[in-house]
Amino acid sequence: MTNQPNKHHFLPVFYLKRWAGSDQRVCQFSKPHRDNVVPKRQHPDATGYIKRLYAIEGLPEEEAVAFERTFLSPVDSRAAEALEIMRDQHAASTFTAKQREAWAGFLASLMSRMPEDIRKVKEHVKGDWLAGVPELQEKYTEAKAAGDPESVLEYIRSSDDLLFEKGAFTVLRRIMDHKTAARAMVSFHWSVLKVEHARLSLLTSDRPLIYTHHMMGWDSCILLPIGPYEIFLAVKERGYADHIKNRSQTELVRNINQAVVENADHYIYGVDDQQLRFIQNRMGTNKAPTLVDRLNEVRRRRSEALSST
Repeated sequence: MTNQPNKHHFLPVFYLKRWAGSDQRVCQFSKPHRDNVVPKRQHPDATGYIKRLYAIEGLPEEEAVAFERTFLSPVDSRAAEALEIMRDQHAASTFTAKQREAWAGFLASLMSRMPEDIRKVKEHVKGDWLAGVPELQEKYTEAKAAGDPESVLEYIRSSDDLLFEKGAFTVLRRIMDHKTAARAMVSFHWSVLKVEHARLSLLTSDRPLIYTHHMMGWDSCILLPIGPYEIFLAVKERGYADHIKNRSQTELVRNINQAVVENADHYIYGVDDQQLRFIQNRMGTNKAPTLVDRLNEVRRRRSEALSST
């Protein structure tokens, strides 16, 4: 784990280093010139991060980086420990409820910690997420002073950036620390699938988590590549796990790679550059709505429903 306070990893080092080769580096794929995918060997600590990604600008430095230091860094540290135990067949029998919750918390964070998520939440908060809270306009009307704008939305938009920064990270903390999603994950049946006999290795990306948007159906599941030949699988119904495991290893890896690559924003990672053509043809071509997108859609529909009554 990095101890540099301004180096904020959206993909933590403990996770990325699972793809490191004998040179202690992973193969990073990106599009620096928009069209062509370029592979580059990178140390896990030298990629998957943006400086001050989770910093609240406008606050004293200690407070500005508190989100990363007091929330995400502990989430990642606990998840790193849980992953090592899960991968060890002997140690897995001692897996505790707290470690299970730690891994579920990490999975929940992956749904909304990427750079695009941060950008979108800041955009939505500066737009009308805050104004969409039904009781906010009423409270504002009661408290506003002479000369203040008539609507809470006008007031919000005239406020300084620090209000939005703090508001955005308050919202992000609630989304990443998604108790409902984490509880659902904890209740699922978990396993680690080994796919050493597949004819290709697993890839990961800045959108590595594959999951159904519903958590109550018989086919509800979560998949995450946790190395070039290992997959974390969680299912609501054990029978659906059998359905997934009955595929050939090569077919399963190819399907996971396709989902991970097509859903990627800016980065894909592998052990080598053998799948460059596959990535070139598919990178970011079929992005699923993110959790932030879906929450925004829910908020929009509720707002429309309220305004029509």
